[in-house]
Amino acid sequence: MFMVPAYHQSLFLYEIFSLIEKFSNHLLILSGDWNTTLRQELERTCKTNKQPINTTNTLRDMMEVFNLFDPFELFRNIPNISNYTFFSAYHKSWSRIDFFLISTLFASYDIIYSSDPRTISDHAKSNLQLNICKHIHLNSIPTNWSLYPNLLNNMTLHREIQEFLLQTFTSFEMSDIPLDIQWAVAKATLRGILIQKSSIIKKQSKYCTLVLETELKKLELELQTKFSPDIEKEISTIQKQLQELHLNQ
Repeated sequence: MFMVPAYHQSLFLYEIFSLIEKFSNHLLILSGDWNTTLRQELERTCKTNKQPINTTNTLRDMMEVFNLFDPFELFRNIPNISNYTFFSAYHKSWSRIDFFLISTLFASYDIIYSSDPRTISDHAKSNLQLNICKHIHLNSIPTNWSLYPNLLNNMTLHREIQEFLLQTFTSFEMSDIPLDIQWAVAKATLRGILIQKSSIIKKQSKYCTLVLETELKKLELELQTKFSPDIEKEISTIQKQLQELHLNQ
């Protein structure tokens, strides 16, 4: 749980998501005061107080990269659940800037959402319950999975697979387990390893692409304002990096 500051929001969001990148292969539950809404037309009563569009777009981009969604959307039209969590005395307006972002896999779980009235602060308390026990055996591995081609060029992974196979079949030497069963066990484990590696690489690639594209847009705007050979050179460098990322996808 955290609070996004009023200034430099997009930069702060990038820093937060870069910190959780190492957990991107796990189920995520994030919550806090995001200082922005996801749907201004439904979640802010003061229409003249425009929130920074780039902040909302940054948050939405990050949600896509890390496969996150706002569980409130499942309860938006239910009576007794408010669309707002914060009251601004300065703007005399209500907004929903406090919310959860959770992995899309949780959408198949039993979810209970509720909100409490504002008591000790300007923010209302939001409550989220997930019935995890019911899904303890949930199979999170996609049924239609294909090998990520770039893994074939990863020599570190080659060595890991060789070591794994050596250890696996060495452990089977003194057993009576049939060879076909041994191979079935090895293949199932290897498939899990490859899926995990593929997922990490793809998410890292998406994240790098997002960061580079954001920086590219920023530099192009600067270049439109005032021409600079240095900025033009930076743009060229980023474009080449993006081309390499696209070729490797």
